[in-house]
Amino acid sequence: MSNLRSKKLLAYLIAELTWKGTLLYMIHSGTSEVLLTTVVVVTGFLEVGYIGGQAWLDRYLKVVGPSNAGARESMEGRTSSSN
Repeated sequence: MSNLRSKKLLAYLIAELTWKGTLLYMIHSGTSEVLLTTVVVVTGFLEVGYIGGQAWLDRYLKVVGPSNAGARESMEGRTSSSN
């Protein structure tokens, strides 16, 4: 799968563009520095959490994936041979 077709990348890019657009709007509307700093810190934590969660999920699927694939094949072999 191409990296540009990845749903994870698309979700990340949408989140990135959304918070930067919000930040740009807040700067142009004259929002206080405290609120701007809060937005930057919160979105930073959210992005780190998202990336960390995706890395954990990828690692989990890499570990669990092959063992489930073998079990699935053996189950399919049993059901087709019993018919």
